[in-house]
Order: sequence, then structure tokens, then C-alpha cells
Amino acid sequence: MRLAEVIGKLDTMIARARAKLHNAFGFPTTETLNEAAELNNRIEELHNAGRYADAIPLAERQLEIAETTFDPKHPNVAVALNNLAELYVNLSRHADAEPLFRRALLIDEEGFDPHHSVVASDLNSLALALLNTGRFDEAEPLVRRALAIDEKCSGADHPNVARNLNNLGQLLLVTRRFGEAETVMRRALGILEKSLGPGHPYVASTLSSLAALFSVTDRPLEAEALYRRALAINEKYFGADHPMIATDLNNLAELLRDTNRLSEAEPLLRRAHRIEEKN
Repeated sequence: MRLAEVIGKLDTMIARARAKLHNAFGFPTTETLNEAAELNNRIEELHNAGRYADAIPLAERQLEIAETTFDPKHPNVAVALNNLAELYVNLSRHADAEPLFRRALLIDEEGFDPHHSVVASDLNSLALALLNTGRFDEAEPLVRRALAIDEKCSGADHPNVARNLNNLGQLLLVTRRFGEAETVMRRALGILEKSLGPGHPYVASTLSSLAALFSVTDRPLEAEALYRRALAINEKYFGADHPMIATDLNNLAELLRDTNRLSEAEPLLRRAHRIEEKN
């Protein structure tokens, strides 16, 4: 056997032995790390493009890598759980998202201080899944706990606080506590406009929440102005064919329909339908 062949076989044996050692002691191989990094980048690209269904198998693979590489209670597992669950939420698969959010929360509560901002983020995500399935009594204490953590960790004017306020405002809206909901949403909007700027999509999300409140409380002109502003922000930020735009168009069209402006609502609904078909 030639020396080069011997060296090649030795290299292969060493590589295999190194991989076994990595797996035995929970250390990822370079190949695994590279695959995980590539998956994460691709998932982020697809998420930002609104291609949530296309990202699902990649997020499932990311979770598989994390679960087979790290200890079950490792923070990387929680990250992968949250990534997959968020995609489920975007596809309205809230029942699928909830157990993943719960697992991530348990991991992070044990791995971090219970008052850490990571725990607050997990609480917020789980609360939204509960909110979207009508379990308001379960969601509210989680949102309020997340809000208290972020106010303590990050300060009263941090965007994370505004995120929690916006979610709390939505919960208050659906439980018909309109006065408190408006106060909370306006505070969230002020924080986001100051910290992120008036053209950020988080601002658009809060504008839509506040517009929904105005619509329910019979203030259609105020609601319309906010829905149009949210649509303009998201069109500039995401582009004209993003699923977020379809949501904004449907919101605005519903308001126009409710105020008997059917001729204005129809083209918006048609455009929203075309976007939904593409995605």
C-alpha cells in the first residue's frame, strides 16, 4: 500500500474518532456547526421573506441537530424550539407552537435567572400562543410577568417593554377593557417611535393594534388613519408582496366595508388575495 493511501486512511480514522468523541461528550463537530449556521441564516431569510412554510423543514432540522448535539436542557435547544414555534405561529398553527414554547420556557427558566430577559421573551411567546387560542386567563399573568421582568432588566423605555405592552393591550382589547388597552397601546407606541423610529415594523404592529381598538370603539376615522400608516410602513420595509401586507390590506378593507365603502374595500381584498396565493 502506498504511503499516501495509508495517510489517507489514517486521516479518515482520526476524523471518525474525533466525531465519536465530539458526540460522546456533547461537543458539536465543525461540520455540524457549519450546517447549523447555514440553516439559521436560511431560516432567517425565509422568515423575513414571509415564506414560513418553506422554513419549517429547515427549522425542524435545526431542532434535530440541537437535540442530538447538546444536552436536552441546553439553551441552544430552547433557541431551536422557539424558532420552529414562531414559524408555526406565523402559519396560525398555535396548537403546534404551544408545547414547543413551553419546553423552551422550562429550559431557560432553569438555565437563566428567572428574571432574565430571555425568560421574559419565552413568557411573551407562550402568552401569545395562548391568546391566539382564546385562553385569556392563562395568557394574562404570563404577559404581565414578562412585562415586569423587562421593565426591571431593560428599563421602562426599552423596545422589549413595548412588545409586552402591545401584547397586553391586545389581551385587554379582546377582553373588552378598552380604556386600559388604549393607555397601554399608546405607551407602547411612544416607546417604539422614540427608540426604533416611526418607520419600523414594530411601530406598524402597534398602530394596527391601536386601530383595531378604535374600530371596536366606533372611531373609524382614527382607525383608518392608523391602518393606512401601518400599511405604508410595512410596504416600505417588507415589499409589496409580503404576507404582512395582505394582513394590513384585509384589516383596512374590513374597516372600509364596515363603513359602507365597498367600492374602496374590493380592490384591497383582491390585492390581499393575490398576495396570499403567492405565499
